[in-house]
Amino acid sequence: MSETIVHLLALGDSFHVDENYESALQSYNDAWSAANTTKKEDCSRIQYLQFQILSHRANVNLLIGNTEDAHNDMSLATAYLPSLEITPCEKLIAYKRLGIALYQLGRHDEAKANFQLALQTSADAAHLEKKNDECLQWIDKCHEKINEHLISNPRTTAVTASSKKSSRHSIPTYQYYQNDYYVTVAILEPNVNERDLKVEYSADGKSLLVCLCKQGIDVTVICGTLFDSVIVEKSKTKITDEKVLLKLKKSTPHTWHELLSKSSPIVMSGANAKHTAETTDVIETSTVATVPQHRSNTTDAPTSETCSKPRPYASHRDWNAIERELSKKEDEEKPEGEEALNKLFKQIYGNATEDTRRAMVKSFQTSGGTVLSTNWDEVSKANYEKERQAPKGMEWKTWEGDKVSQKEA
Repeated sequence: MSETIVHLLALGDSFHVDENYESALQSYNDAWSAANTTKKEDCSRIQYLQFQILSHRANVNLLIGNTEDAHNDMSLATAYLPSLEITPCEKLIAYKRLGIALYQLGRHDEAKANFQLALQTSADAAHLEKKNDECLQWIDKCHEKINEHLISNPRTTAVTASSKKSSRHSIPTYQYYQNDYYVTVAILEPNVNERDLKVEYSADGKSLLVCLCKQGIDVTVICGTLFDSVIVEKSKTKITDEKVLLKLKKSTPHTWHELLSKSSPIVMSGANAKHTAETTDVIETSTVATVPQHRSNTTDAPTSETCSKPRPYASHRDWNAIERELSKKEDEEKPEGEEALNKLFKQIYGNATEDTRRAMVKSFQTSGGTVLSTNWDEVSKANYEKERQAPKGMEWKTWEGDKVSQKEA
């Protein structure tokens, strides 16, 4: 039965490509009916097909203006997401289509939330960078509509203002995303006045301090040592209606594993810091990273107990101590047989003088492995290739089987 559903879904997609939307909807409806009447012998497979049918049918409904039907389909489709193992691209498309339907229905706050979910999903795959930019554009459209609504409804504006006043002590959250050349930090605080924002870098560009003045109270948003240094002169700050963007120019092009290093923050003063809270007109969307990473804020300064030396790996184990411990255990082991003999030779060679080492190497190599001497005075005069000596009970022969003259043992 699932083959029938797949065939109908593919037929609907074919009509969709040919812009025969009426026939496409009919095929999707037939596929949906078949999926709901089939036996649930493979529940996860059927659910995935139902998700695809709803998503594809919603897309057609959006194209022909059936916004309400598209919204109903995508609301049901996104309900399948927690129980399905699908690609980040499919998940992003689902959230985006639901967001578009909500936007067209005038439900801009809900649309924005879904576009933000789509934006977060795009962080899971580097090839979704273009989708990332589309989501950002839709979020900007939602903000414009929300602001227009607030302006045209003063009562709502007053309620919003009062709610902001009651939560003036809350610390703004932030997120960051990056590419090889820039780190973009988005502080999610709307309607920030330039004079209330303080952004300071240390002189060497290795530390960052961001403070906001909210209702006369200074709130620290970010304070600490950056994962790597930045070029202060090429780092910019942009204030928009809904957030503050810090565009940090990396000194060295590479991926940061975190925004702030685990090392203790550098204390910055006015004499050693540069204020860069300048407002710029444009921040290129091409510098938005393909892999956003989110961090929660904290006002607790790192202590000497929690801070450690920055390491190139995520693990904070002392690998030097581990190596010393392993070496100690190796020294304590007592090998047997041939392994013990090899260990003895290694110790002799390791503790020997230069002449002793030369004697060991020459005697062993030129004798074909039959002699190992530590007496350089003797080895330097001997010609083991001519005076061959075989172990007792053995004799030298060529590859052809002919005997070779040798020194008697």
